[in-house]
Amino acid sequence: MQDIMKEFRDELLEYLFQHSGESVDVLFIVKKIVNINYDGICTQEDINKLLAVNVILRELENMDWINCYPKGGMMTGSTGVPSDINKRQLLGAIALKARMTTKGEIEYKKSKQEQPSKNIQNIGVNYGIADQDSDFKNLQADFQPTANPTTVQNIEAPSTGTKTSIGKFIMNNIVWVIITTVAGGLIVGFLLYKFGWI
Repeated sequence: MQDIMKEFRDELLEYLFQHSGESVDVLFIVKKIVNINYDGICTQEDINKLLAVNVILRELENMDWINCYPKGGMMTGSTGVPSDINKRQLLGAIALKARMTTKGEIEYKKSKQEQPSKNIQNIGVNYGIADQDSDFKNLQADFQPTANPTTVQNIEAPSTGTKTSIGKFIMNNIVWVIITTVAGGLIVGFLLYKFGWI
């Protein structure tokens, strides 16, 4: 059900985006999910689906992405049908119009741009992920492999490699360097004194 509602939301937003600035009938999108007649007769399961549709519509209204008529979505109040105990009849009018707001258009464009499809590319020995833009812009740049961070090595210049590694060792182990330097100095001083060299 969650996947169906996500598809409904995506289709609704795409349709409203294509009809920018217009208040359009979107009942046909609801009817893909909810089996409802224009006379308002449906099953209890369809009323539950209609409630889920209304949750999405209210969420989009509260985010100020769309304006809906009737506000908050379709009427869900229903009564039993005397001729069929498995059917329900909606009490309100069967109509649903919506319009995407300016904020909705901006946010929808952003959300579409933030979700590019990814293609894994195996190019020789280099592995990477290439972003594929639906507009095929910058096609050559999109398919350049990106370096895998786990395989990147920090190779220093030969002239500074030894000096840098000794410097890093001293800085990382400064306490031990001080202790061994002081202890070594004391030992050397004691030996010089003991043998009478000073």
